[in-house]
Amino acid sequence: MNKIFKKNLLIKAFLLPLVVFSTSQAHSGGEGLPSEVEDEFTLTPIISPVKTETKSEKPAPSPGLGFGIPSGFGAGSGSAFIGISYGVPTVDGLTFYDDDGKKVGDGSMNVGFGIGDSSKLAGEISIGILSMLCQDGKSCFGSDGNIGGKLHRTLNEKGDLAISLGASNFYEWRETESDKSSSTTVYSAITKNLTLNNNAERPLPAQVTLGVGNGTFRSKGAQDAGSEDPNIFGGFGIGFLPRVSFASSWNGNSLGAGFGLAPFNFPVTMTVGLNDITENMSETKLSINASYSISF
Repeated sequence: MNKIFKKNLLIKAFLLPLVVFSTSQAHSGGEGLPSEVEDEFTLTPIISPVKTETKSEKPAPSPGLGFGIPSGFGAGSGSAFIGISYGVPTVDGLTFYDDDGKKVGDGSMNVGFGIGDSSKLAGEISIGILSMLCQDGKSCFGSDGNIGGKLHRTLNEKGDLAISLGASNFYEWRETESDKSSSTTVYSAITKNLTLNNNAERPLPAQVTLGVGNGTFRSKGAQDAGSEDPNIFGGFGIGFLPRVSFASSWNGNSLGAGFGLAPFNFPVTMTVGLNDITENMSETKLSINASYSISF
């Protein structure tokens, strides 16, 4: 046995220099060993390298660039949203009832979803709850509401220009029949997304909207006279910080302005602003809104 072991050891000791020599010849352009023999001497690492995949971070949510008026853009298939709003006259402060128990502030809620491809034609349906608090046992949550919707589509390949045709209350229910709107508000809006200061380190996103509508978009004179003459509305917004924007609008009869906020790393956005700043219709109201969008 010792003789056989020594013999094998001598053979391996004799072959090893030949292998090293042949391998070096192959690297220097010589013939070297045949590939099938060379493969037998190729060493593989004991631990295989592990490929690490870096997950791309989702972009932070951006605040909205509109305030108080409808947009040419809308929700499409695979998207839904829910929003809650609070409004109160600024003279009453942050409250729901005054000292006499009269309701001065109230909340509302809006839920909606999209259907279709906006590059071709899409539709958006929304259900609005107009009152969330009771007054003397009336107008409680769900007692008053409406259903609205719009058709919309983008007008260019870039997708930054869109038009919509909608109705904000084509169906309406009220606890008190006399509170129903005298007519359905129909509108059309066109919206363009812009990029300002393009050469800067951080370009500024902006948006401009122009539209026409009747109903709630009518001028004060038309509403006082009971006329259904349509009126023009419009607005402009700019994102001056990554998570903060400012937007202003004229809805046909009153001026509004507010700040958009995206304070979280999930799709909840907020707006805080004022409606009827010039008190053209009644009195200035504080408006606070929060919305959550879902993609599926």
